[in-house]
Amino acid sequence: MLAAGVPYRLAGDTSLLASPEARAALAYLRLLANPDDSLALARALNAPPRGLASLARRLRAGLHLSARDLESRFAALAPDPEVACGLRRFLDLYRELASLARALAPEELLAAVVERSGLARWLASRPDGGSARRRLDALRALAAVSDARDLPTLIAELEAAEPEGEPARDSGVTLSTIHAAKGLEFAAVFVVGLAEGTLPHARAIAQAQHHPDALDEEVRLLYVAVTRARRRLYLSYPRTRELGGRALAQAGSRFLAALPAGLIRAAGAS
Repeated sequence: MLAAGVPYRLAGDTSLLASPEARAALAYLRLLANPDDSLALARALNAPPRGLASLARRLRAGLHLSARDLESRFAALAPDPEVACGLRRFLDLYRELASLARALAPEELLAAVVERSGLARWLASRPDGGSARRRLDALRALAAVSDARDLPTLIAELEAAEPEGEPARDSGVTLSTIHAAKGLEFAAVFVVGLAEGTLPHARAIAQAQHHPDALDEEVRLLYVAVTRARRRLYLSYPRTRELGGRALAQAGSRFLAALPAGLIRAAGAS
């Protein structure tokens, strides 16, 4: 949308990239794209808290370190057991994410960062965890609609997407997760990514093999999505999806077959 000049807004918080949780997630991406980014390292080190606040402050004060320096200078940087434990956990995480960065598409890497870094669990334990998680979901929604094929491009798009003020309600396209759209209504709604493995999510599909009610929440999510539309509803899914540099075939969600045929007008893919 940025490239096409289409105006858009995010449902919910307009100060998305000013939020600590979004800045932390972006810091991980920046560090994976450029291990020499010491400011990104300073923000990622102790998010969530790992006992590395003092080291993070030294980095922000001017100490220059790259992610690669953490191993070679480990003894000097971790003078006590608590810091050593936190730094070791961060190094293990960084190596895991760096490996994933070589295999995952950029938007999938963002999702992996949120989950594997512990940001998601940490936010869930905070009093404001619900709103913080919605901001991260909004960031992931932005990444999901990006055409970026590499990490630096995705980072640039996300950082350029920060709104400079609240636009008028009806100006441009509203981008939203399903959760953030609760309580809202629009004349036309486009539900994208309605593919098997996305909605319903692959995790819920696997759980349903042993727990038949595992798909109930996925059905409720789709209900929320389709009932946001007042006049027109568009349901779509990709024929293929790029994962780790490979094009994988995608099947439409099983939920599409459950919709009344008389209400559906199919459109061909271009």
